[in-house]
Amino acid sequence: VSNHKILRVRSGDEWFALKEYTIGAPGKLQTCLKEATVVYQQRHPAIVEMKALFQDFDGTSFYMQMPWYEHGSLDKWVSDGGQRPGWPRVRSVLHDGLVGLCHLHDNGVLHCDVKPANILVDSRERGRLGDFDISIDTNTRTSAANISTTMRATAVGMTVDFAAPELQASGKATKYSDVYAYGKTVLCVHEYCEPKDDGDEDDGAEHNDTARGQTDAVIAALTSENPKARLSAKDAIRQPFFAILNDVSRREQQECCTCLDNFPTAAGLGCEWSAD
Repeated sequence: VSNHKILRVRSGDEWFALKEYTIGAPGKLQTCLKEATVVYQQRHPAIVEMKALFQDFDGTSFYMQMPWYEHGSLDKWVSDGGQRPGWPRVRSVLHDGLVGLCHLHDNGVLHCDVKPANILVDSRERGRLGDFDISIDTNTRTSAANISTTMRATAVGMTVDFAAPELQASGKATKYSDVYAYGKTVLCVHEYCEPKDDGDEDDGAEHNDTARGQTDAVIAALTSENPKARLSAKDAIRQPFFAILNDVSRREQQECCTCLDNFPTAAGLGCEWSAD
């Protein structure tokens, strides 16, 4: 889901995504170069990666080349066929997206379009924040005219269902409006963040009782009507909704490289037989 054509391409055995910008249309080249600059300058494990930026032979389009993120967007990953990911994995991907947002805010960048479709899930089931079409780098917006133009463009490009009340009213994006959109993102996948009644060991079953009900609390803290009452991205990371992941991860199972039995990851890769 994008305002641009997305192509899946292969080079040898490796798959990539190409995002196409038709530069003949007004402002498209500027959008392309702005997005490429943000992705390149904000390089981080929780931000989509840019492999290359190039122009086609006839000079009508630019392409940003990125890895192909196997599981697609967050909303597709949790709902499309196969076995539904357990709540710890869904919360982990949401955590990655929040870490990416925190990284942007620490560096003066506003995403301006946080939503499930813009959190991509890679083959390791780790999340990456993407789609910086209408992002704002506050470090480069120096003139009042430039700021005003940028804000108007943001108001046009925003996804209304995820736009904070003050953003819809004024068109002015802030860290607070980014956090609100993130809270709405959590709301969209709410049912996948809560433990199932029949949760098993792989679903963090022993932590189910503690984890229940945490989703509503974090959504409320992120989507307050009062912008300044909302948690910052950095403070949200410390909420119980995410903190419990540390306890769950200590119980993850991993196959012993010697006897092929399963042991908690914290115990290492081998069991007592390894000494022999």
